[in-house]
Order: sequence, then C-alpha cells, then structure tokens
Amino acid sequence: MITSRRAKPKSPPAEKVTGTQSIQRAIDILHEIASCADTEGLRLSDLCARTGLERPTAYRILACLEENQMLVRAPQSRSYQLGPSIFHLGLAATQHNSLSNTCAFALDSLAAETGNTVFLTVRNGNDSVTIDRRVGTFPIQALTLAVGARRPLGIGAGSLAILAALPDAEARTLISENAARFGPYTDLDGEGLNALVKQGRSKGYVVNVGHVTAEVTALGMPIRNRFGSPIGAISVAAIRSRMTAEQIATCVQLMSEQIRQLENIISGEGK
Repeated sequence: MITSRRAKPKSPPAEKVTGTQSIQRAIDILHEIASCADTEGLRLSDLCARTGLERPTAYRILACLEENQMLVRAPQSRSYQLGPSIFHLGLAATQHNSLSNTCAFALDSLAAETGNTVFLTVRNGNDSVTIDRRVGTFPIQALTLAVGARRPLGIGAGSLAILAALPDAEARTLISENAARFGPYTDLDGEGLNALVKQGRSKGYVVNVGHVTAEVTALGMPIRNRFGSPIGAISVAAIRSRMTAEQIATCVQLMSEQIRQLENIISGEGK
C-alpha cells in the first residue's frame, strides 16, 4: 500500500487564500486524495506534508470542499476521501468523454480471452489516471489499481505505454519533472524508466516486470488518434508466474488486434 510521497516545497505563509491561488491549492488537494483512491484516504497532516500547505490553510480549503460534498471524512480514521459531488461531476464529464464507452468491448474481450485484469488509462498533465478496469476469470487477479487511481506518468504499464508513445524529448522532460515523485511507486529511477520507454518504442508495447508491484507483470500498449498521438492505453496485468513468454506473446497479439480495431473506430474508419 502506498502511504507517502516526497513533500513539495512549502508555500509561503498566508493569512488568507484567495483567487487563483486558492483554486490551485484546492485542485492540488483533490489530486493528492485522488492518488489514494484505492486506500483509506489522507488525513490533514498527510495532506500538509504532501502539498506543503500550512495546517490552517489546508484546513480551510478542506472544510470548504467537505461542505460542498467534494470530500468526505471517514468516521474512524478521520481521513479525507473523494465525495459524492466528485462522482456526479465525473458522470457529467462522461457524457463528453466517450473513450471508456468506445473501449468497453475491447476491455471485456481481453479480460475474457486472457483471464487477466485489464486496465484503461489516460493522461492528465504529468499524471495518468485509471478510468476503467475489467477483472478476468483466473482465480488470482492483479488488482493493482482501482478506477480513479492517479499515478505520475510512467508508473504502471498503461501509463508507461502512453509515455513511450510520446516524442522522445517530451517523454524525457516528463520523466525529469516527475523524478522526485517516483520513489514511493517504483524501484526504478529516471534512467530506468527511460530505458523501458526505449524498449517500448522498439517493441510497440511495454513490459513492467515487478517494478511497481513485486509479484505482478503487466503489458501496456498505447491507443493513438488519427494523428498518431496517444489518447490512452490498455494494459493487462497478472501474477508473474502466470506471465510466461507464451502468455505474453498471446496477450500482445490480442491487445494489438483490439487496439487496431479501436483506432479504426476512433479515426472514423471503423463501424
């Protein structure tokens, strides 16, 4: 379970948080809590350490977000979690973002054919977000990410596949900018991730062997728009003992077929 992240430099003390600075700080808090969507949430002290905000400032922002039901506090731990208003906003956004709907059949098919867990990932700035997941039929599943989980771009097979599909200069810049955040998530440093990105470009897919979760191997492949830019990625994850060379080859073939169909649909060439 990931419980910590290297703290950002603290912001200068402020008696009152106003304007765009207040908005940005609220967004930072929501992003931090979203990054722990698959855990019990974050306490006030955790959020202060992660964002660099002074306790009174963080508390005022949290109180406002809680009042508007964007956050809720767990009764026992008093940790903050995303609230129902965020869910409602997400539902509204779904009406304008049909990638999950477009990919639903591919995710279902891959989970059924491989027996493994399948994830759909998109980029959000310097991060990646898991927006959908399917669970396969094999008795032991690699449920490494919950829907809504946020990670630095490059952490996890789907996230890494998006990074590998970007121009080299952009990918290297993103890895450099995220380098200080990698520690809690992976045993790789920036150079290690650059090496995986390079391998991913040559193969057309990425392989993450235990670099995020020790006993899990995952494959990631980007989904590109008609201009060749990555708009998301599909990844398939399983326990390492299950991901033999034969299983990897099978998964890659099935993923390639599904993504080729998806890209035809997205570009308007498919039905």
